[in-house]
Amino acid sequence: MAEVLLALGGNQGAYSLAYALTELKRLGELQAMSSLVKGPALPVPGWEGNVADFLNFTLVMSTVQSLPELTEVIHALEQTQSRRRDLPGVCTLDIDVLRYEGVWQRPFELHRPHIRLALHELLGMPEDEVAWPLVQVCHATELDAWLQNILSSA
Repeated sequence: MAEVLLALGGNQGAYSLAYALTELKRLGELQAMSSLVKGPALPVPGWEGNVADFLNFTLVMSTVQSLPELTEVIHALEQTQSRRRDLPGVCTLDIDVLRYEGVWQRPFELHRPHIRLALHELLGMPEDEVAWPLVQVCHATELDAWLQNILSSA
């Protein structure tokens, strides 16, 4: 099984994040999850509209999916939540593979590297060390409680 570090985020409420977490649990074993971080969106050149704050978190999971297979599943999850890439201020769900089997994915390989950049600015850490320290080991019951809390408040 491959160990994967994912970053999830969105600015249209927490339901899409809970949905994604539920679906990702079906692909493998969740090993750890960071705290949920709320923060402002990075400025988007040419975008004049108001942009809602983002909710972001990272997680570590094991999966049998290859990187291309996982990427395909991630894009399908984003689409089920009506992800639109043509509206820069609206993001229902964004999932990025930050690390796959110990190899950091380069920003140009990510569709939206803003999560890593935002975490880099938030923590003031070197970009290659950004997400890993955020990850805190959680028991499965804690993950389930977090999910239930989000789903009940949606």
